Amino acid sequence: KKLKDINLSNVEHIGKNAFNGAITTTNTEIDLSSLKTMGDAAFSGATYLRVVDMETATLTEIPEKAFFGCARLFTVKLPTTVKIVWDNAFASNSCLVNVNLENVERFKMNCFSECVNLTSITLTNATEIRFEAFFQCTKLASVTIGDKLQVLYLRAFYSNNSLTYF
Repeated sequence: KKLKDINLSNVEHIGKNAFNGAITTTNTEIDLSSLKTMGDAAFSGATYLRVVDMETATLTEIPEKAFFGCARLFTVKLPTTVKIVWDNAFASNSCLVNVNLENVERFKMNCFSECVNLTSITLTNATEIRFEAFFQCTKLASVTIGDKLQVLYLRAFYSNNSLTYF
């Protein structure tokens, strides 16, 4: 059976693998405005997920593989409270174009790797950008980093041939 309608606007906690591969309705938008915690791979492989709105949530981190391989994910609205994006959290999201990263401090390994349609990112509060965090973001042309950066790992922006502003 396919999951067609989903209302998560009042949900505070989503467990590991809760919706892994389960969202099959075209152009699904999810409101996660009450979210406080999320388990690893909660929405991994949710191929029809288009928009995730967490803007008013109190989440402090995006866990490993939380939205890995959401092939049609276009927009993510992160809350200002998110400080860490863990390994592969948004990796392999080929349609991702819009994501607000200004308040995130720590970007872990491969967290946005293979997000081939990202064109510009602003990392105002970044203190750490790990190995291949933005690997193969092939359309990434502009990266703006604030003055708080302390650690920039090897290959953090590797294989981004479009990068013209850093």
